[in-house]
Amino acid sequence: VIPDIKLIQLLVKADLYFRALMQDKHLSMTKLAEREGVVPSYITRILRLHFLSPTIKRAIIDGRQPPELTARQITLDSRFPLCWEDQRRQLGFTQSA
Repeated sequence: VIPDIKLIQLLVKADLYFRALMQDKHLSMTKLAEREGVVPSYITRILRLHFLSPTIKRAIIDGRQPPELTARQITLDSRFPLCWEDQRRQLGFTQSA
């Protein structure tokens, strides 16, 4: 199985955005968006990926995500449940993901 580089890049970006916001209390999502050259809603959509289940993140890194889970799909459908089991169901993972 070949990992999806675009999905992995989104996870990395989510963690970078989260760290930037946590490290600089004066940095708003609007300012971060300006700095990154994107719209604030993009920052919001990507930042949500930071809160995915660790097992989902590991599956993506290992290339074990469902075939229909693409970078485009995950950024369009980024209102994820807080419950990790519900996240797995929503994103099409099996129990073992």
